[in-house]
Amino acid sequence: MVRKQALVTLGLWSASALAQDATSNAATGTAEIAPGPIASVINSTGLVPANLVDLAAQYLAGEANKTQQAIIAALSQPGINPEKLTDPEHYYSYGQSPPVYPSPEGKGDGLWAHAYAHAKAMVAAMSNEEKNNITIPAKDNRQCAGFTGSVERMGFPGICLNDGPSGVRGPGNVSGFPAQISIGATWDRGLAYWRAYQMGKEFKAKGVNVALGPVVGPLGRIAKGGRNWEGFTNDPYLAGQLVDPAVRGLQQSVVACVKHFIGNEQETNRNPFLQGFLAPLGINLNNSVSSNIDDKTIHELYLFPFYDAVFAGVGSVMGSYQRVNNSYACQNSKILNGLLKTELGFQGFTLSDCPGIDLHNNTDARDAASAQIAFQAAVDGHVLVKNIDGALPLKKPKSMSIFGYDAIGGINTSVPDASLYAVSLEGTLKFTNGADFTFLQALISLASVAPAGTGIPEVAFNGTLKTGGGSGGITPTITFAPYDSLLRQAAVDGTTLHTDFTSQHPMVADATGPCLVLINAQSSESADRTTLADEWSDTLVNNVADQCSNTIVIIHNAGIRLVDRWIDHTNVTAVIFAHLPGQASGEALAEILYGRQSPSGRLPYTVAHNESDYGALLNPTLPTAQDPQYSQSNFSEGIYIDYRHFLKNEILPRYAFGYGLTYTTLGYSNLSMSLAPGMSHSLSPPDASATTPPPEGGLASLYDILATATITVENTGPVAAAEVAQLYVNIPNSGVEKQLRGFDKKWIQQGQSMSYSFPLRRRDLSIWDVEKQQWMLQSGRYEIMVGKSVSDILLTDSFSLA
Repeated sequence: MVRKQALVTLGLWSASALAQDATSNAATGTAEIAPGPIASVINSTGLVPANLVDLAAQYLAGEANKTQQAIIAALSQPGINPEKLTDPEHYYSYGQSPPVYPSPEGKGDGLWAHAYAHAKAMVAAMSNEEKNNITIPAKDNRQCAGFTGSVERMGFPGICLNDGPSGVRGPGNVSGFPAQISIGATWDRGLAYWRAYQMGKEFKAKGVNVALGPVVGPLGRIAKGGRNWEGFTNDPYLAGQLVDPAVRGLQQSVVACVKHFIGNEQETNRNPFLQGFLAPLGINLNNSVSSNIDDKTIHELYLFPFYDAVFAGVGSVMGSYQRVNNSYACQNSKILNGLLKTELGFQGFTLSDCPGIDLHNNTDARDAASAQIAFQAAVDGHVLVKNIDGALPLKKPKSMSIFGYDAIGGINTSVPDASLYAVSLEGTLKFTNGADFTFLQALISLASVAPAGTGIPEVAFNGTLKTGGGSGGITPTITFAPYDSLLRQAAVDGTTLHTDFTSQHPMVADATGPCLVLINAQSSESADRTTLADEWSDTLVNNVADQCSNTIVIIHNAGIRLVDRWIDHTNVTAVIFAHLPGQASGEALAEILYGRQSPSGRLPYTVAHNESDYGALLNPTLPTAQDPQYSQSNFSEGIYIDYRHFLKNEILPRYAFGYGLTYTTLGYSNLSMSLAPGMSHSLSPPDASATTPPPEGGLASLYDILATATITVENTGPVAAAEVAQLYVNIPNSGVEKQLRGFDKKWIQQGQSMSYSFPLRRRDLSIWDVEKQQWMLQSGRYEIMVGKSVSDILLTDSFSLA
């Protein structure tokens, strides 16, 4: 319940109940913020234990006063003009996005025709009061995350919207599917579809009408972004290729709601903080951060996967909390009317973001197919990045040691509701490894304003990490922890197990065989990460490796996790990024470790050597003394995020985008390129001058296949495996050396060959022309590169357009 407590408390800070008392700060004459009114607000929610209300209120009042004094100090600096700082025009509080009005009316054609006709007839028969009732939030006994009002006389029960992108968020009788970061690591369009298909069935069984997912924003611009795990990948093409089947799968049963539109690339200051506390000074403190994105960048990166979602027929789009070019996203006519509804031809409905609440419905929504898809998606989301001398797969070892807090089962809920940040299995104020924990640490960990040095853990110490935190978290009915599955396999093989799940300095038995070390890297909505590698876990790995010559590290990670503190240790023989596998965590891991399936996952992001390698893309933007009210996050890197950043700046990563190993060897050959006959290869889209509104997904010609590349992949190794072949393009005048524009994944038996095909659409081969306001092919030579990752190119070819 910590998540609810924090959201309700923080959400009510700006309410009038948080009145300032009569005490004044002698230096400024500004009223201090007293804990009394805060305690009243917290107590009124009924969600915080009574014995903790005063403690929480005192802490929050203290932090509020610190922030207030910091802003006052900023306004008092020599050379600072307070009147200028509080001038809305100075901070463009009325927005820099150009106005686009009126809002385009939906066409209601094609597959939308029946729905539009039915909706128009219903609305025409409603009174104004009834119309208002269904356009504002309402309460219902199911406690959906969002619910519209109903019109009982017309048989309209209202619309139930519920989290989230990894399955139904609610207590009991639901499956826990792998998070989208795991699906991104599968590089598998089919799994993206079937996972979403099964999720949709469970949403429908629970009475949900709109599933709040999938996620393609954030795209992962900031390496420490708190919600990066909710998306598929840091690459716009891969995100688009996976969101299309995800939308189609969900919408076999419910309406999909793709989110967050657009530029929601950090959690820090995504919402106003302590707004109104400086009312005596005549200012509003700290509006949401503004994502300032140029036209080319917004099209080629952040809007790119939304094209594919709308093309797939997505029924709804959720706006983001923060400002975009200094206008709030949900009030921004340029991005809503201009980009989404006009350029992309979106026909559905938009909604704003909101805090989520668990759904209450005891229907058992699970079936055997859900379990199988959840399992296979978890297996394919494992990425093997190191395997020295065939350390994996395991071969019925006589003895084996298992270390690390991540191996065991934990609280069966999503972080931070009960929380993996927070309490141990018995609900005590200790982590299972003995580390101290306080309630307030969990509370402030959810606020994007948590001060540095508060000791918020970056790991889930109380059990295996199957999900990230916040509204995207999952609450499966059952979870198979790694130790449970490994214990079952050990019983079959006659393996003696030695375990220590709590110590940072475990003793390794003299006769031990392989040593498995399971660690994790947690992340949550509402806060960005403070580090990409925690010292506690890194020390654990090194301590085990110092004693064990065959140390195998498994990481359950909610985003990028750095490994340079131990990856080159001579005794670290194998490493797996297991991501967030959901309920099948242990079963999927055992499947890979024992070689029942060869690992086939590939990294959907870049792993650096050091945090500094990410440069300005490491940390979120914070309010400054110069911008205390209207903080500005300038996307000045343009289109160069993730691997594009590394290529442009000639930085060698530890593990490149697209990298991953298997248990076999594969050879690539016979790259062939062909231009599609009979298709227009004019530089401008042939339908660019059409006077009718574009279909869903933008101009139809953007999806025309203009060229196709094919290759042959042969399995020359000892076992069958799935191989992900990747195609990168150097588009003339793009300024990007390589950008992903194709991939194919196929299962290849030992000794067999398979043909791979990479169709290239007009949009895949175009760049956004800011003057023509159009996707344009380029005159010149297109370089085609096929390989196993962005840095492991095996075949090249080219073609030219005039």
